Amino acid sequence: ATSTDCHWRTTNIEKFFNDSYQQIAEESAQGAGAHLEALASLSGCSAEQYGTFEKALYRNHSYVFADKDYDGSTDNFFNILNTDEDLLRCWGQS
Repeated sequence: ATSTDCHWRTTNIEKFFNDSYQQIAEESAQGAGAHLEALASLSGCSAEQYGTFEKALYRNHSYVFADKDYDGSTDNFFNILNTDEDLLRCWGQS
């Protein structure tokens, strides 16, 4: 993938995260939901990987949403995308 593709994906993730922050936070605490699936798709996961993505966010919920604000949570989400072994399978494919 080119850096333009990555930038486009990052921008779309940030916008979706901002627009759906509360729903993403709630669904990641529960471990499943339509907003998590949409976020998984934006992150590069195939439909078969949605469950893995949801489990990874559930596992990392307290870290991602520790700051209880959009900017901190977005930064933490991208940290997880770049370090969590399961999420790298999605993110790393781009």
